Amino acid sequence: MIVIDLYTKYNTEVLKVKAKSNDLCETNLNSEEIRTGFIHLPSPREVKYSVVDGLAIFEGDIVLGTVAEMETRSKTKGVGITGDQFRWPNGVIPFNIDSSLPNQQRVTDAISHWENRTFIRFVRRTTETNYVTFRPSDSCSSRIGMQGGEQFINLGNDCSTGNVIHEIGHTVGLFHEQSREDRNNFVRINWANIETGKEGNFNQEIPVSDDYGPYDYGSIMHYGTHFFSKNNLPTIEPLTPGVTIGQRNGLSDGDVATVNMMYGRMTESQIATVSRFTDHLDVF
Repeated sequence: MIVIDLYTKYNTEVLKVKAKSNDLCETNLNSEEIRTGFIHLPSPREVKYSVVDGLAIFEGDIVLGTVAEMETRSKTKGVGITGDQFRWPNGVIPFNIDSSLPNQQRVTDAISHWENRTFIRFVRRTTETNYVTFRPSDSCSSRIGMQGGEQFINLGNDCSTGNVIHEIGHTVGLFHEQSREDRNNFVRINWANIETGKEGNFNQEIPVSDDYGPYDYGSIMHYGTHFFSKNNLPTIEPLTPGVTIGQRNGLSDGDVATVNMMYGRMTESQIATVSRFTDHLDVF
């Protein structure tokens, strides 16, 4: 599992939006264009991002901010927030549900799933400064980690309960599994099948993050085989025969262990099976 390095001393700003695939939460992106900007990792990094509805989207579903914000950062080589600020204090996430959001049951079901599987807790927002609002949108989207103030989990009509669980994963601090440093040992990327302009979604461009535990094909944060396919052929294939990827049914055991380790709530059994990878070193 790959996560933001919540303990890094470096400033980081990586946000999240829109899950687009051939079979999950698909969105019309005809208005999209590709631009180049900077994000602040251990050092400023130039990245290509797509423009969708005024948002700068990196790696397919990670929002770097608005286009205006990205243009400002490009001039200054990036700004960011410290790693500790990504964590929700004590794993408690205050939230609102916009009254106009259709099918609110998917949100409450996703929240129940998270609370049943992890120690993360959700409370209805009263006066909390930092909180999440679930609101209607044309796409599935959220930001990565706690960003400060009000932040949104955007839900299109076709975003399922599983999609909401996935989006909450980003809000908690999880990236996509296939962004791991060791992913080429476990999956094959079929570059020729990827939509033009979407190749960057399959890059490994998150050095300010940690890989936790063994590669998890079953993670709810993993791309499916046909995400961003231009020809209905697989864009990403497991190298291990017989495994499936891209499930949106619920958190895997690896997802749960990762979240618990991120927030310092590991059980003894999880400590025995999950390792933290930093600069090719395994730290148990």
